[in-house]
Amino acid sequence: MKFELDMLTPVPSLNQYLRWHWTKQRRYRKVISGELWVSLRQNHPGKITPINPARVTITVRQRQASHFMDDDNMRGGCKPLMDCLVDLGLIKDDAPEFLVNGCAEYRQVVDKTPGAHIVVEESDAVNV
Repeated sequence: MKFELDMLTPVPSLNQYLRWHWTKQRRYRKVISGELWVSLRQNHPGKITPINPARVTITVRQRQASHFMDDDNMRGGCKPLMDCLVDLGLIKDDAPEFLVNGCAEYRQVVDKTPGAHIVVEESDAVNV
């Protein structure tokens, strides 16, 4: 089973996210949760069961290469996305034991529309 989700809301860096007031953080999580739910239902209208172990690939789209984040900032900024995947029931948990190789794979690409593309798929691989 494979789920592909698209999100048009820009992904903030961890530094940006932590500087936001808690109400802005909550609004952001609500917006991306709704956006991912709509994307999920458009592409996969049937019943959803959590994938375990899951291979999660998050591709963050930036408008310019100069806007690329360092690895730690990008991973931290994607944490709310991982939490939404758990809330939507795509993965059982975002803990290392439920993910292939213990973590998600993160990438950054240049694209005219900011946001993220998320792929969640099954894997028979044993966690390393």
